[in-house]
Amino acid sequence: MSIVSHPLEAFFHAFDPHREHERGQRAPVTDIIEMEERQICYIELPGVGKGDVDINLTETSLSVKATVRKPAEYQSDKASFLLAERKYGIFAREFTVTRGSKDEDIKASMDAGLLRIEIPRRGKGVEETKKKIQVA
Repeated sequence: MSIVSHPLEAFFHAFDPHREHERGQRAPVTDIIEMEERQICYIELPGVGKGDVDINLTETSLSVKATVRKPAEYQSDKASFLLAERKYGIFAREFTVTRGSKDEDIKASMDAGLLRIEIPRRGKGVEETKKKIQVA
């Protein structure tokens, strides 16, 4: 499997790794490692719980969507910010997949804000399906 991104994505990513897409979604920082028998995606999602991650895989794409929620104290009328640098809302990323994978063997796990998705390869001639991946 090979994942292809927009040619200028790496260039713009250097200036703002959490840049916003035109829909107001932020793109999380991602590393993709390709090996002969599998591909592993590492996606930084600080402050995101397992229940706030949505992963979908089709024959042609892998999409990851996560929500970073503001702490309850931020909603207080008595709170005033001295510094506000963190990003909140929806973080999303979609990659083009050029070859299939073994659906039943796809694994996703999260540890310390780092999402790891392991996608084993699958032979050709398999029908396209959409699969929702659960984060362990």
